[in-house]
Amino acid sequence: MLYSTFLGGSGSDSADEIVVQAGNAFVTGSTDSPDFPTTPRAYQKALSGGNDAFVVKITDPAP
Repeated sequence: MLYSTFLGGSGSDSADEIVVQAGNAFVTGSTDSPDFPTTPRAYQKALSGGNDAFVVKITDPAP
């Protein structure tokens, strides 16, 4: 196993694509979780409607 983590909130979250490139995992999908985790520099930090799309970069902790 190369990557393992929990990604999601209290609602319904769905990962649609996962791509590994240059040691990083990129995950895209949709969520209706009001508490989906974000970072301080996120484009949008709060749920804005029924379902929102997300793009997440998970960096390799040991490159």
